[in-house]
Amino acid sequence: MSTVVDTAVDNGIRSYSQALSRTIKDSVPVLSERTLKKVVQEAVTDEDRSRNIVVFGLSEEASEDLDCKITSLFNDIEEKPSFEAVRIGERSDDTNRPVKVCLRNTETVHRILQKAKNLRKSATHSKVYVQPDRSPEERAKHRELVAEMRRRASENPDNYYFILSGEIFHRDKA
Repeated sequence: MSTVVDTAVDNGIRSYSQALSRTIKDSVPVLSERTLKKVVQEAVTDEDRSRNIVVFGLSEEASEDLDCKITSLFNDIEEKPSFEAVRIGERSDDTNRPVKVCLRNTETVHRILQKAKNLRKSATHSKVYVQPDRSPEERAKHRELVAEMRRRASENPDNYYFILSGEIFHRDKA
């Protein structure tokens, strides 16, 4: 009698295992090597980008000491991080190119982004603003959010609008 039970249990487990493996095979797409490489590359790029900030509105001269300008900016917000800075984009006579600043860690990036609002009170950097380094998709989404926020602000000037975690919020201007 125990052999009959053992056989029935073995057959039940085997059929359950086969049904489960078919279900998994049908529901989970097989990752190709190319897809896996793309996912890993995006993760690495996002990690690299998380240690960067982009500075807009910093004046640009033909022969400039960019490190000195960024150090002065950081002094205004009372930060002294180690960094590398480079202008990004194509040179134009009409506009100042943004500056990409690479920092050592994400904690420093967060501190600088939190203190960057204090630049508005600065005598030398009141027209400069700092943003996180975003991917092209994130930049497009942020541009849409800003356009929507401006539209709402023009319709209701009594409120102060701001973007937080990818959403538009408002409060009274009081």
